Amino acid sequence: GLIMMIAYGSFTSFFVKQTAKGVKNLPYNFNSSFKGRGGILYIDVENGMIGFISAYNPRKIQVFSASRIGGAQTIASAMTGIGFVFYLDGKKISMPTLLTNKVVSTKSGIGAEAVSKADAFVELLMAAKSQAQAGNRR
Repeated sequence: GLIMMIAYGSFTSFFVKQTAKGVKNLPYNFNSSFKGRGGILYIDVENGMIGFISAYNPRKIQVFSASRIGGAQTIASAMTGIGFVFYLDGKKISMPTLLTNKVVSTKSGIGAEAVSKADAFVELLMAAKSQAQAGNRR
């Protein structure tokens, strides 16, 4: 029974939340965060740093330069739902902003909100990335 429960993520979120408590002790200014099914994403635009606690590795806060991010974009389709994706060192990370098994129009209230939320995070990721790259050139 234990394995099943872990697979459905009932424990994962607890560990992720526990780990998240340590984020405020880090020397970064993570002023934006997004909690998704895949984990929690933290963005420090000013310093061009990203923090990520993956649901698959919930006890570790991964902190890395936003320059390692690529291909951040909003996805909104009837098939995959609404959210944003980005690549970290070429590995795709998907963060749904709306989880539903119904088809939601991106024009409708909840759909439009999920899209603008995804757009906002894509913008934050790109801003952090250009900040990181500017820092590298100094």
